[in-house]
Amino acid sequence: MGAGESGAIEMTRGHVFVHSSFRTSSTWFWLVLRRVPNVCAYYEVFHTMLADLKPGDLPRHRYDSWPSGHPAADPYFIEYGPLLAEEGVPGYSVDMAFDRFIPEAGLDGALSAAEMQYLERLIAVAQDAGSLPVLTACRSLGRIGAIKRQLGGWNIFLYRNLFQQWMSYLSLCRAGNSGFFSTIEQTLSRSRHDPFMALLARECLDDEDGGSTLKDVDAAFRAFMGVHLYLSMNAFREAEQVVDVNRLVSDADYRAEAVDLLERETGLRVDFSDGRERIESAGLQPHAPPNLRGVVEESLQMAAGHLQLCADDPAYRFGASLAAACVEEEARYRFYTDGLKAEMQKVPQPVPEESKGRPVARPLRALLKWQPSLAGIIGRR
Repeated sequence: MGAGESGAIEMTRGHVFVHSSFRTSSTWFWLVLRRVPNVCAYYEVFHTMLADLKPGDLPRHRYDSWPSGHPAADPYFIEYGPLLAEEGVPGYSVDMAFDRFIPEAGLDGALSAAEMQYLERLIAVAQDAGSLPVLTACRSLGRIGAIKRQLGGWNIFLYRNLFQQWMSYLSLCRAGNSGFFSTIEQTLSRSRHDPFMALLARECLDDEDGGSTLKDVDAAFRAFMGVHLYLSMNAFREAEQVVDVNRLVSDADYRAEAVDLLERETGLRVDFSDGRERIESAGLQPHAPPNLRGVVEESLQMAAGHLQLCADDPAYRFGASLAAACVEEEARYRFYTDGLKAEMQKVPQPVPEESKGRPVARPLRALLKWQPSLAGIIGRR
């Protein structure tokens, strides 16, 4: 099974969907699938840029056109080229990004006719060209059930340690890119027909003056945790394959099992061995609420209650494992960074008179030699 000498794929499934949230290594995962011969891997099928994308825009949307942290690769949207005539991918409308993030009838609801026609066309264009369609999305977790029931295929739910994901949002925000925080606001404010989202929006969003913005960083963390635990437990129930990206890159046995399952079900034979685990920095700013553990546990219980999950439900146990891993990773982060942050926040003290002019010990001279480089590295984060 898989690609033979001709490179053709024996298609055991007509198409593949990869559902994830943002900053979960989903672009790397998409690139791995994109490398397989005779695969048409669409990047972010609900991306807002698709509404006004032009053929001439394709070359400029690249991994190095913004501080993405993505691997070097061809431009993101080139697979949409055959669909583009003038402006916008046919069938796509910008309301598909967040207004339809959760179907009107909720997580168990159906896709709109427009969404169905749009996704069916993406699949058909790839299949007509003799390729296996792979459709990836960071805006599909609220409709993963609808997509599976109405379009079939092989549905993968890709997730990352929630604390690492949160730190990626925070790091980019510190660098001036608040777009990922904005996705939390948009998900909540435009999904209020869902009772859980409505409740979380009331707690975390400031709706004064007709806007919907996160009240503060603590509210942002609470919203992030609530949204992701709620959607992740539901996605766990719906997906045919659930992939932990942290284990995918760090555990060879887990990686082999994931690769074998993907090949059995889709015909795709992939190589995930070049993945790397990393965590970004919050600098000297607070990275989470002081009562992080309590917020995470409260978010878990609230989300599980709305999903009507009991403690022995596999989806609940999955959510509990996400929550525990988040708390553990935050503790590990503090263990390695608190001392450094304390040193950097110290007020410089004057050198005692009796110490002036003394020769510096050799080990300390070596440390001071590297200090400017270290400061430069820290300053660039």
